[in-house]
Amino acid sequence: MLINHLLIAWRILLRHRYASTLNLLGLVLGITAAFLIFQYTWYEWSFDRGINRADKIYRLGLSQKDDLGIQADFARTYTGFKDLLDEQIPEIENIGRLDRIFGGDISVFSDKTSKREESIFFADPEIIEVFGLKLIEGSRSGLLSSPGTGVLTQSGAERYFPGKNPIGQELEVVSEFDRKRVKITAIVEDIPQPSHLNIHVLLSYQDLLKDKFVGEMIQQKWAEPTSYTYIRFSDAINQNGLEKKISQVAETIPGWTEKEAFLQPITAIHQHSNLREELREGAGDYNQWWFLNILGVFILLIAWFNYINLSTARSLQRAKEVGVRKVIGASRRQLIFQFMAEAFILNLISFLVALVCLKFTLPYFETFLERSLPGLYLPWIGLMVGVVLIGTILSGSYPAFFLSAYHPVRALSGNLSLLGMSQSMNQQNRLRKLLVTLQFVISICLIAGTLLIREQLNFMQNQDLGFNTDQVLMIQGPEVKSHTAFEKFEDSTHLFSIHRFRQMATSIPGVKGFTAVDGIPGGSLGYSHSTYTYEGKTSVPMPKLMADEGFIDVFEIPLLAGTFFEDRHQNQDERMVITRDFAENLGFENPEDAIGKVIKNERGFDHTIIGVTEGYHHFSLKEAKTPMGMILYRPTETPTFEYHSQYAIKVETKSLKNTVNQLEDAYQEVFPANTFSMFFLDEYFNAQYEEDTRFGFIFAVFAIMAIVIACLGLMGMISFSIYKRAKEMGIRKILGASVSDIFILLSKDLFFLMGVAGIIALPLIWIGIDKWLSQFAFRISPGILLFLFPILMVFAIALLAISFQALRAARQNPVEALRWE
Repeated sequence: MLINHLLIAWRILLRHRYASTLNLLGLVLGITAAFLIFQYTWYEWSFDRGINRADKIYRLGLSQKDDLGIQADFARTYTGFKDLLDEQIPEIENIGRLDRIFGGDISVFSDKTSKREESIFFADPEIIEVFGLKLIEGSRSGLLSSPGTGVLTQSGAERYFPGKNPIGQELEVVSEFDRKRVKITAIVEDIPQPSHLNIHVLLSYQDLLKDKFVGEMIQQKWAEPTSYTYIRFSDAINQNGLEKKISQVAETIPGWTEKEAFLQPITAIHQHSNLREELREGAGDYNQWWFLNILGVFILLIAWFNYINLSTARSLQRAKEVGVRKVIGASRRQLIFQFMAEAFILNLISFLVALVCLKFTLPYFETFLERSLPGLYLPWIGLMVGVVLIGTILSGSYPAFFLSAYHPVRALSGNLSLLGMSQSMNQQNRLRKLLVTLQFVISICLIAGTLLIREQLNFMQNQDLGFNTDQVLMIQGPEVKSHTAFEKFEDSTHLFSIHRFRQMATSIPGVKGFTAVDGIPGGSLGYSHSTYTYEGKTSVPMPKLMADEGFIDVFEIPLLAGTFFEDRHQNQDERMVITRDFAENLGFENPEDAIGKVIKNERGFDHTIIGVTEGYHHFSLKEAKTPMGMILYRPTETPTFEYHSQYAIKVETKSLKNTVNQLEDAYQEVFPANTFSMFFLDEYFNAQYEEDTRFGFIFAVFAIMAIVIACLGLMGMISFSIYKRAKEMGIRKILGASVSDIFILLSKDLFFLMGVAGIIALPLIWIGIDKWLSQFAFRISPGILLFLFPILMVFAIALLAISFQALRAARQNPVEALRWE
């Protein structure tokens, strides 16, 4: 019986090829688009969930007020928490610390090769147990307990010793202030990705305690919050209750005032954590994650509703079929099963075709998102099968129960208005109109969202930033500035001087300017915020930037008054150049009024203002323009070890490759113990908008899919209208109606629905625009076109979708419709 039902369902689908094709296209598009989105949201949700017993692992955070009384939450905590909590909290199974106390970036040397490394940490031995990492090679006894020892993860072993056994081998870890030789004693498995943690090298925490620069501070335990502290609990915990217990323990810490410790589930860090000094950039957004899931579900519903629309539109055509089946003995249950079988076959075919589409589209989707999305493993396929079954029930139930309810006599007579059947038809008409209107509302809103995101991104990327990012090459400053790095280099003053590199770089024909800075536009600033006072007027908290005399020339920042730093060897420690915004913040009406004035910060230090520049956007236009002060990036009288992080070099586009090669040669000659690393500033600055660009792309995909599916629904609606009103159109044409009259007759109801959808969509667009733009300090002013254009665009697309069928019906010979009367 089952095979018979499926066979008949297949024949019926083939017989009604037009309707079946429309249904198939709508379902394929809906399933493909939805599952692309679900794969992305699955990836975002899966962060850190692959770690063994991840639900038992938490990270300890710290909330405290800074020097200015501003509350801030940090991912780092005090080093003393490990021993204190381990003693006082019995629920703790393991607790361990990760630390990144280094000056600047790190280079790791092995086999005469070097790599700049960010995934390197000092760690307690317990950290292996906290994350449940399996030992691949080496002995667990004494792991990370002795100074000068280290552990590699599998990816780290392949990175530094490809094809070799690293056990017993040495790495040389070079930071700004120190060099360590580390003997590899073990290899552990990688932390399952995706994760907020990516580890290649673990060093013994004992090395950090013995470090001549920071060891004393670390041993004080409560001097500075430097450690990322992870805790594995023995069982499921009450987070609020345990946080209260930790707070009670913390009250015993000397100087514990206006501070609070809190717990973060490790599985919540990626999507929920927005703390200072996070370990990983590009954190997810929980609100966006939910929004994308809802849209994915909704686009599936639109496709299924489309099936309902098209199936009920064919109800008159199948009424006599139902009547004949009932006359020869078919029960309503059998008819329902028959129609559900049709829905199942169509959903199954759509699912299989969508799998093929996913196989070809997923690589492009991954390339754009810059993510490696999960493959079609067993649970994922199970979810897809579930979608097929749900889709069959949702899309097939209404047509099945509606069509199977026809009375055989009324169905065979063709008069469905008898005994209340017209009321049932009116109900299905209202449902169909409601679903089509909903499709239009979503399509209009998505088009508006796509236009909004595009205009805002164009606005931010083309806005005058107050400085020029074009043709500015950024080079990472050297980590190694000490002769201890390699014994063979004796003249450290000569080799590690910025002056020599500056001279060599500026002598290259393609280089037009050079400056050293401690903060990249679009990135963080080197100095903390301070407030300044002048004659009782107090400024807002303001960051300071270290810059040298080439800064305003390389970035083309206008100098409004005074001078910029000129004599590098003159004592200018107390001098400062400020931006126009900062001058106005201190009450100076004109830039000239600020020159020569002495301002004092909250710690009592004085600075004399020697110049005022135009303000510029150091950060993205999501944030307000930051008032800023600049102090001289000045070396000692004899140039030796000056602190810096970046070199900004203005280059010509002509012979760019040759210029970069010469810069690399000069860099390696001056800083031979360092890795040459470069990037272009405009690309780096615009990377701040990657998430918005990605979101705009997804919006555009949804808009296209929704419109196409809505158009398929329109085609089904117009087909139904043509079939139902065929005789009416024939009579009207005989009475003199023109083609345009017939076209209007068929399409006016649909355009009325679009008008209703436009009215409903307008307030939704307004709410969406206001909410999305609220995150940007600098934003567009939405005009009337942003509201009207999506509606007009949907009207135009719909017009194209229905025109062919409507015009063909309008030109049809009326004899064809009336010949059987």
